[in-house]
Amino acid sequence: MREIRQSGSEGGAAQPNALLLPLSLAPLRGAGPLACARENAYPHHSMTSRTLLLGSLLMAFAALWPGVLFGAESAHDNPGTAPKPRQFDPLPLLGMDPSSALPAFGPPREIFPFRGAEEGEDNVVFFYDDYLYIFWFRSRVWQVRFDRRFDGEVLGLSLGMTREQVERASTRALISAGDSLYFDVAGAGYPVRVRLVFDSDALSDIYVYRSDY
Repeated sequence: MREIRQSGSEGGAAQPNALLLPLSLAPLRGAGPLACARENAYPHHSMTSRTLLLGSLLMAFAALWPGVLFGAESAHDNPGTAPKPRQFDPLPLLGMDPSSALPAFGPPREIFPFRGAEEGEDNVVFFYDDYLYIFWFRSRVWQVRFDRRFDGEVLGLSLGMTREQVERASTRALISAGDSLYFDVAGAGYPVRVRLVFDSDALSDIYVYRSDY
């Protein structure tokens, strides 16, 4: 499986090539991972089951966005200081199945297929309102993309940084190839690679993917 790349746009999901056929779903990213815990989401569950479910979803939410639930520092907490950007670690997403990803993230804004270079490389892509893309292959997440509109830091990097800023900020060995920088991430139990794509010297896309697919 090769890393899949798309081009950006101002509207919804980034505009793909002609092989990408968009399908639409109602947007509900704003409700986040707690959307599935609403009372009408599981009408046949007991109160105890719903309480346990809500607790599980809160833990999943906290693992992915700890600052949101557990005291992200803001200018209100420390007058005179700017709020820290949201820190997003995409590594826990890789390998997720639908039963874990959907409760954690809620329904996507759009779902569309992406045809790979070969028949066995076809993907399904979930696009969320905060410009996060989750790529599925055989019911597992294998690639995550953040386009230039994503508001937050990914692995310590922010979209819009210059190439020089990225090279100075990175603590990893970077490999340069054309308009991109690459680095590998260890410790996940499988090989993970990150691609940083630059457009006019600004970081425009971040791809995090399993390089063994």
